[in-house]
Amino acid sequence: MHNLFLFIQRFYVFFFFLLLTSFSLFILISNNLYQRSAFINTSNAVTGELYTLVSEVRNYFHLKTENEALLLENAELKSRMRDAYYVDTVTSISVNDSIYKQRYQYIDAQVINNSVDKKYNYITLNRGRIHGVQKNDGVICDQGVVGVVVKVSDRFCTVMSLLNRKTNIPPKVDTLMYFGSVKWDGNSFSYAQLTDINRFAPVKVGQMVYTSGYSEHYPENIKIGQIESVNLKDGSNFYDIEIKLSTDFTSLHSVFIVQNLFKAEVHALEEETRKEDDRND
Repeated sequence: MHNLFLFIQRFYVFFFFLLLTSFSLFILISNNLYQRSAFINTSNAVTGELYTLVSEVRNYFHLKTENEALLLENAELKSRMRDAYYVDTVTSISVNDSIYKQRYQYIDAQVINNSVDKKYNYITLNRGRIHGVQKNDGVICDQGVVGVVVKVSDRFCTVMSLLNRKTNIPPKVDTLMYFGSVKWDGNSFSYAQLTDINRFAPVKVGQMVYTSGYSEHYPENIKIGQIESVNLKDGSNFYDIEIKLSTDFTSLHSVFIVQNLFKAEVHALEEETRKEDDRND
């Protein structure tokens, strides 16, 4: 209390000045129509700006919730798209029975760790076993291919990024199917290489490269990139093709985990076929 009195005693002239100034302004505004109107307009403008600022701050903190809801809705929509279904058509003489069966479903996820500067880059997502994630599930984003799930815990998973020297994706160029591969040479995070494309294939700069559907990880027609350069070395039967990746891995945030609902059935069939070959040998 003593300190408060000392503070008031020290600055009483300043406080008295503020009091007189406030009283003078009150008298001026109360008795003059023009000044009163100007004061009201100014105070309304200041109040409006303050409300706008408060609203923007409130909206900012609601963005995360709204974004999560949009991602969930987007994943559900992707799971209902025609590309996520398999046409099971049975034809017998005059009977044609077409049934769409869902082949892919999608889980939304957030990137919580990511690297782009190594030879073998990996991504960590906030989804795991309890969310239905399995090893070898593909991962995509709105821009294109991201990678493949390699490890899964209860609540998280790690993804082998496309920016990994182990990457091997069966592609197609525009609508043309080739027996080639998309690989990454470990250099730029913006470019990958399209290999094993025969010199007689009609490829050219500017064509888009998509997933072919031959991989268990991705549906057909997911963007990989665009052909940036096409070169042919003397004596070679295959092009050296550089593609600009569709996915910007430096700003990766929201992704979708792709679940191939036919994967177990295909694996079982292929394993049975291999065992039969082994018995025949």
